[in-house]
Amino acid sequence: MIFINTHFMKKLILTLGVLILLTLSIKSQVAINTDGTSPDNSAMLDVKATDKGFLVPRMTQDQKTAISNPATGLIIYQTDGSTGLYYNAGTAAVPDWIKVGSGSGQWTSNGSNLYYSAGNVGIGTNAPSALLEVNGDAKFNGHTIGRGGGNILNNTATGVMLLIQ
Repeated sequence: MIFINTHFMKKLILTLGVLILLTLSIKSQVAINTDGTSPDNSAMLDVKATDKGFLVPRMTQDQKTAISNPATGLIIYQTDGSTGLYYNAGTAAVPDWIKVGSGSGQWTSNGSNLYYSAGNVGIGTNAPSALLEVNGDAKFNGHTIGRGGGNILNNTATGVMLLIQ
């Protein structure tokens, strides 16, 4: 016959209950480092090193596209095609993979040159109707050109067809 001390059982249950409640209130943060510092309060994962980097998952474009319901903000490194770091700026249901860094947006760099060839560029307008549309005066080689007071007849130019609209 087994006798159970009810007083002991009550203390055990109370102690376990308190431990469970304390565990629920502790924040789950992780620090990966060699100096033993705690993670920053604003970070769920705080990785710190002075001699190594952080390696994100590497995959092909097809593998990236095949990720089922990728979380917004998910980061991967694409190893083929337009290689580079990508993040999902869309939703899990409708992913929008954006490349991070040089050559990732509409403008592309080539050495010290910067170019855009996918459409029109507007300065002072958000709906340019020509390759380059400037809404206002512009300065080229120290000379201001434009419509001046709004009337093309106020401008003077030397050359053939310089002020033709």
